[in-house]
Amino acid sequence: FRVVPVAVGSCPGRVSMDWKSQHYLNGGSNVKGMRLHDDSQKSEAMHFNVGQVDIVDWIKRSFRPQDFVYLKLDIEGSEYEVMRRLVSTGVISLIDEAEIEWHSRLGQGKFGEATDRMFEWILKDTNTVFHFHG
Repeated sequence: FRVVPVAVGSCPGRVSMDWKSQHYLNGGSNVKGMRLHDDSQKSEAMHFNVGQVDIVDWIKRSFRPQDFVYLKLDIEGSEYEVMRRLVSTGVISLIDEAEIEWHSRLGQGKFGEATDRMFEWILKDTNTVFHFHG
């Protein structure tokens, strides 16, 4: 295993994140401008500006078709763009199995759930075994 101390996304660069103490209880953080957690509780946010690696490019450079690649994504809403790029670039073919935690970008309810189900339907024709949860 190799640990890389950066955020994961669909492009290289830096990302600003807000983190509050209640995220210890709920898990995760908020990417600036994308609110995925209920931050209505009063607590002081800590702000971080961290490096971000383009995981699609990294997978393409790091693995060959004969390698077994297991991808686990819990990236606070960025999984949609990462998955779109994995499919559009063909890099998805390098991944044998993936576990993805979907964070509804459209809020809770029927519309957000339908969008998540549609994404799962699009991915069903790949040779990758997927485990989805949200």
